[in-house]
Amino acid sequence: MGQVVNPLPPEPVKDDGMDSERPVFVQIIEVLEDGILDGTYGVGDMVASTNQIARLFGVNPETAVKALRTLADRGVVERRRGLGMAVLPPARETILARRRQEFFDHLAPRFVAEARKLGISRDQLTALWTAPPKEDDHDQRVDQV
Repeated sequence: MGQVVNPLPPEPVKDDGMDSERPVFVQIIEVLEDGILDGTYGVGDMVASTNQIARLFGVNPETAVKALRTLADRGVVERRRGLGMAVLPPARETILARRRQEFFDHLAPRFVAEARKLGISRDQLTALWTAPPKEDDHDQRVDQV
């Protein structure tokens, strides 16, 4: 059986970098998925509980339930009776496949259209892509739930 992994701060998040334009449950899903992608949560590990997520984000527990239910519907986690939600073996691949598809279907076309509109050249984009990441370029949201 996997370990319980709950790297949560003791206090609710105040300035967490959450995006007010998107539903909170979607952002919670992304934080949990990021934890799976970066190895914080491994196969069989138990993710944070509904109450822990609700407390951390300062949301109604139903919002946390919706996030976890969506992850379960996607085949990323499964409920383990009396224990909580455990990460499933195909979770990483499932998340990567879905996010890549969303990237190519939605984000990339808007990005390319905006670059063209602004007159940004392929060479400028290539330079941006190949430049080493800056230390402050990391995600400013809650590190993990």
